[in-house]
Amino acid sequence: MQIDSFLSDLAQRGISVDLDQSELVIQAADGALTEPVIQQLRDRKPEILARLAARQDAQNPTGKRASGQTRFAASFSQSRLWFLDQLDPGNPMYNIAAGFELRGALDHAALEGAFVALVKRHEILRTRFANDGGDLVQVVDPAPSSVLDFTEVSSAEQRSQCLESDALTRFDLANGPLIKLRLITLAGEVPVLSVCMHHIISDGWSVGVMMKEFGALYLEQTGAGIGLLPAMDLQFADYATWQKARFEAGLLGEQADYWQKTLDGVPPLLDLGTDLPRQRILGKRAGATHPLLIEPELVARLTHLGQANSATPFMVISAAFSVLMSRFSGQTDFCFGTAIAGRNHPATEALIGFFVNTLVLRARLDPEMTLRDLVCRSRDTALGAFSHQDMPFEHLVELLGDGQATNHAPLVQVMLSLQNTPQTALNLPGLGISPIAPKVTTAKFDLSLNLEDKDGGFSGSIEYAIDLFHPDTIARMAAQFIDILSQMADAPDTPVSALLQADDCDTVTAFSTGKTVPIPALTLERITEHARRDPAAPALVYGDETLSYGVLDVLSSRFSHYLRGLGVCAGSR
Repeated sequence: MQIDSFLSDLAQRGISVDLDQSELVIQAADGALTEPVIQQLRDRKPEILARLAARQDAQNPTGKRASGQTRFAASFSQSRLWFLDQLDPGNPMYNIAAGFELRGALDHAALEGAFVALVKRHEILRTRFANDGGDLVQVVDPAPSSVLDFTEVSSAEQRSQCLESDALTRFDLANGPLIKLRLITLAGEVPVLSVCMHHIISDGWSVGVMMKEFGALYLEQTGAGIGLLPAMDLQFADYATWQKARFEAGLLGEQADYWQKTLDGVPPLLDLGTDLPRQRILGKRAGATHPLLIEPELVARLTHLGQANSATPFMVISAAFSVLMSRFSGQTDFCFGTAIAGRNHPATEALIGFFVNTLVLRARLDPEMTLRDLVCRSRDTALGAFSHQDMPFEHLVELLGDGQATNHAPLVQVMLSLQNTPQTALNLPGLGISPIAPKVTTAKFDLSLNLEDKDGGFSGSIEYAIDLFHPDTIARMAAQFIDILSQMADAPDTPVSALLQADDCDTVTAFSTGKTVPIPALTLERITEHARRDPAAPALVYGDETLSYGVLDVLSSRFSHYLRGLGVCAGSR
């Protein structure tokens, strides 16, 4: 029996084994320390001591490293992105792009100096990657003397083109650099700072860290502040080394057991009713967004529902989202994901790097449960997942063996995000910095619902892959999501099945009993409208088979596009 399994087995028997100054400390329930167990402890004492010592060393990240060391192990997340990049080198799907308006008296030299200092301060911003005997390593390069490009344009259209071009930068992970900084100026207009980084060195939280520290360094460059930032005792490379040490020390064993049990038997794909067939190989995906707004009044009612059931707004939103996904897929057991910061240790909060982790949430809908029950189940699912969030998503995919499909992302193809801390403007003496909403041109997942708390409501968008969905489908989805939220807030004790029942089934009922029913005028428009209001309601019944309005609408749309592709038009025979 492996040492980790042995220690786990002891714990299940009520025997705890700890380390205190190189000595074993054993506590056990009455009768648990039998002679065979005592003998095993004696025989395996050196093994136990070594394992417990390794676990102690891996409890906290440290900046201990060899002098002059420039090569470090890559994190699990970085290894996954490197693998994906090898399949399609330079794919910009995993770029993080942002734009910022710089209002006021901008000092160009101070701007350049601040970013040079920032790149020098954070090793990850001058890191590239190499294959070292089959192991991926981070290679830290010397700090450059210049990092900022300056571009002057003659029109607002050219400025937008520059931002879009930067967002689609094809980074070379092996040679770097993996960050692109550019100041775009237009006569008579506010200068715009374009920032683009590959996800392998950054995440959304990191952009906030980056701009906050830029502000302090800019003040130092202008002479308005000195020593505003503390020394860096830890770098992302140290975190990656610590992450690997924790894994090798067996500290994630219990989390691995939890996830294997929780996700046992889950379908590998949330198969939404797409308008277009999936490509055989998942590559660069063009994306678009549809705006979505949950009004403050509805958010207040949803918050009240959550508070009455010890659930956060995210848990309530998650419950409604699972109903929406079930409507469009016909599945009652599936997974979707949510992004978490992945910065559980305080020492990582001020670092730039790829910390964000994908947390898998399994949705299981029982039509007989009430909406309130569903909120409670969503609460329990989220609590369990968040308490086991240290398991890297990439290792979870490997653990479950779910990374073989080439036409869809592993484990989760749909994401849900609710941000409670929206990005705000940064104001410096004489200079205001405000973010520009980025234009979405790629999609990392089939579909992502991204919301943020804004003025008491939730504002955001549905990001989707345009090679799978038409805009009108996403618009219907957004409208139905608001309807589901309203029903959940108004009548939480309604059975979930009530959201899947049609309001008017006269025609369907007559059809199922074999009666002749006159077809009303504008049937297509009526079907489309009913599909928008209640897509899961039965539209056609034949024997034991039922076809919902939503599926009927999707199939008719697909057939229509197919006919158009053949050149069929009105009046064709």
